[in-house]
Amino acid sequence: MLLAKVSGTFIRVSLTAPSYWEIRAAKSILQALELRRSVSGNFCPTCSRCEVNLVKLVEDFTKKLKIPVLIAIRIALMGCVVNGPGEARQADIGVAFRQEESGNFSQR
Repeated sequence: MLLAKVSGTFIRVSLTAPSYWEIRAAKSILQALELRRSVSGNFCPTCSRCEVNLVKLVEDFTKKLKIPVLIAIRIALMGCVVNGPGEARQADIGVAFRQEESGNFSQR
């Protein structure tokens, strides 16, 4: 909570890992506090209802997340139309897949 109230311009994260993990951790902290504009994803854990290769779809999507954005936005990719809309209710934009089709829904 203290970090959320500080209005500084610098964040330092120290990990016993390669430095690129420190950068990723710092970006994740700022995103979680909504202090960094970014596209973030919410992905379903998959179950027997999943009718698409969601792992491949998520991998392709996350490769494209590195684009600059003007506003913070949450996107959900769900593997089925049964639970997808409910599980993605906190996302701004959601996609629930069904075989070769998809259903899009938006909260904005």
